[in-house]
Amino acid sequence: MTRDTVKIALTVRSDGLEERLKQIVGKREGFVVLPPNGDLGDALLIYELGKNPDRDLSRLSHLLDSGSVAEVILTASAPDPELLIRAMRSGVKEFLPQPVNEPELVAALERAVARIGQQAPAVCKSGKRGQVVTVMGAKGGIGTTTIAVNLAAALNAAKPGSTVLVDLRQPLGEIPFFLDLEYTFTWGDVTANLTRLDATYLMSVLAKHASGLFVLPAPGTMDDEGGMGASAAAAILEMLARLFDYVIIDADCSLDETTLKVMELSEAVHLAMVLSLPCLANVKKFLETMLAVSPAIEQRIRLVVNRHLSSSEINVGDAESVVGKKMTWLIPNDYTQSLSAINQGKTLFEVAPKGPLAKAFASFALELGKREKTREENKGSLLRRFFRKTAPTHGPVPQA
Repeated sequence: MTRDTVKIALTVRSDGLEERLKQIVGKREGFVVLPPNGDLGDALLIYELGKNPDRDLSRLSHLLDSGSVAEVILTASAPDPELLIRAMRSGVKEFLPQPVNEPELVAALERAVARIGQQAPAVCKSGKRGQVVTVMGAKGGIGTTTIAVNLAAALNAAKPGSTVLVDLRQPLGEIPFFLDLEYTFTWGDVTANLTRLDATYLMSVLAKHASGLFVLPAPGTMDDEGGMGASAAAAILEMLARLFDYVIIDADCSLDETTLKVMELSEAVHLAMVLSLPCLANVKKFLETMLAVSPAIEQRIRLVVNRHLSSSEINVGDAESVVGKKMTWLIPNDYTQSLSAINQGKTLFEVAPKGPLAKAFASFALELGKREKTREENKGSLLRRFFRKTAPTHGPVPQA
């Protein structure tokens, strides 16, 4: 952060307080108040305690620990002294009593800037919309979550902090088990507080893996917080796409309103399958249904063969003939290695970084990265956009 670009994010409950803070900050040269949906980056956060201070302090601690904000200035009318001590232990270094006094706020801002110095932002990104990629299975038990987790890990490895993994399996998600990840909040908390949805709030809910990968877990029980509706999914995913380069979604293979909205917002939908007759029948039926429901989404579906064996009784060519669509990726079969990673709560890159599975996912991620680069380059020239050839509907099939 430099003194000529000091960003202030506000999370307050009172319109009067918000206007007062904007008025004071607006007088100070070199300070700017971010819009409600602005990227946090290295912002200073002014946060007003609400009716649930325990939850507020947990969110603030998470934001500070993850590096999502540079510092927090806490404000409240009459907080309990013990609460202030807990806030300090959470990493909060400044407190403003209400009503806010202008000299006190200015002094707090100056102290915070002095402490931060030249720290760089910890979270993404350049303002562009990130890629939203959905992974879903043609049937249960074929390793869809393994694909989503390790694809996200591969993308994040190239640029830690650039990727968020969303667990949209309803009602019970499993991603935290695959990463041995402790978490406090889920998307159930977000859907219950959609009126508060902004970059600050969403970053405070995300869990962060040691690798830098961010995760939005699913609720932990069948009746916890209810399901995620289509409008809530759209709001959350659009916000995440503004904050991260890649949004990887582990989704159910269903055609309800929410799943259709998620697929609609995705640049690609990777449908995981195995080369078995029941699975091929499901894939064929799914593709035919999607073609009838939404031809645009059907064109974005990429077929991913998991647990592929070169000696399989059903070869890739036969499978393509049955379903009427090319296979995009072949992920080799190594059930022992995959199960070992799951049982340890680690990614394949931690358990066997040089193994065939890790190499396959690295190749998978590399191709997505190339598509992202091509997408940005194509935006640069109107002529190039006009004259470019139509992109193929499927990518290369790596022989891992």
